[in-house]
Amino acid sequence: MKKNGFTLVEAIIGLAILATLAALSPLIMNVINPPSTSEMKMEEIESFFQGIGRLIRESSFVEVKKDQLVLHTEEQQEFEFSFYENKIRKQQKGLGHEIWLMGVRRFSPAFSNNTVKLSITDQQGRTYTRLFRRMVSK
Repeated sequence: MKKNGFTLVEAIIGLAILATLAALSPLIMNVINPPSTSEMKMEEIESFFQGIGRLIRESSFVEVKKDQLVLHTEEQQEFEFSFYENKIRKQQKGLGHEIWLMGVRRFSPAFSNNTVKLSITDQQGRTYTRLFRRMVSK
């Protein structure tokens, strides 16, 4: 007797193999072409600038040291933003570090005339600069 068709068992085995390959294909693609983790996204940079901008505006005193921005509040809190390896870290006085931005090549804060200038250079050499004007109450 000659068989020309598939049995139900053969069809189920073939479908199981196909489903397994389909499930593993995203993992295989990540091995072949891994996603870049060192590249900063614009959303991350904007989020960083928004968060630090709020702290700058709320601060009563601003200091700039080498690669560090120190913000003092009226509640006697001190926030220090520093560049370490490829990260910008925030440390609240007496507490641990909190990573605010990764994939950074250079962090340059500057302060003059109640204006804080922050420049960030990413791993690809692109520079992002933002100015924050502080409102001083007298």
